[in-house]
Amino acid sequence: MNTIIKTITILALFFLLFSCTSNDVPDNSAETIFLKAKINGADFSSDFPVLTQLTNTFSIGASTSDNQGFLQIYIADYSGSGTYTAGSTINNENSFLYTNSGSWLANKDYESGTVTINKNGNVLTGTFSFTAFNFSNSTTKTITDGSFKVILP
Repeated sequence: MNTIIKTITILALFFLLFSCTSNDVPDNSAETIFLKAKINGADFSSDFPVLTQLTNTFSIGASTSDNQGFLQIYIADYSGSGTYTAGSTINNENSFLYTNSGSWLANKDYESGTVTINKNGNVLTGTFSFTAFNFSNSTTKTITDGSFKVILP
């Protein structure tokens, strides 16, 4: 299981670091983007979420400047505004990840979560919550009051 967590963490960081080039970032200086949540009741907040959207996939991830960790929401079969879940069926490839001195995952095998995405023009907003499992030490993290706002390129 450690190999799976390490692979997911490396992929998440890869997408966060390399998903945008200077040509990909729109000039929306008037728009405020963010991703925030509570991790076991403690505030998590980032003003620099990264959105990766391919034809049918959606991923938003963010880390904080004060080392609070990294949050990622990955939707494997994105089809626009709506509510998406992780952990609901064996065929559901959606996953929610939190890393900070360890990795906690909600996917089809462990725990569960929900994200609701709304699209209004080139602005995506959403809310989310999930419970995630750490394979190394069998602990869980509860992520609540999650919300985000990002701009589509």
